[in-house]
Amino acid sequence: KKAVELCAAATQVSKFQDWWWKMRLGKGYFKLGMLRDAEQQFLSSIKQQDMVVTHLHLANIFLRLDQPQRAIEVYTKAAEKYPHEPHLLLGAARVHDALNQAEDSITLYK
Repeated sequence: KKAVELCAAATQVSKFQDWWWKMRLGKGYFKLGMLRDAEQQFLSSIKQQDMVVTHLHLANIFLRLDQPQRAIEVYTKAAEKYPHEPHLLLGAARVHDALNQAEDSITLYK
């Protein structure tokens, strides 16, 4: 909880222009179970600075909300921007595997 307060203060000090603090604030919200607030922070962070790690965190939110198709969409859109990033492909493959979509997951695992 203190970390979230620190991140919120740092975000305000940076006049809401620092993507890193927004991402950290989103991560804190995620840990506290405030998933919609975390989603907003991650989306705002991506608008400022598109980073792979932020997309991974955003996909985790949708998995926690039991929305695997939205998580796959996040992985797919990010993989279009970062085609050589294995974490995005692996995340999408794991979600397909969890949904018993073996053909799709095997394609991504390769």
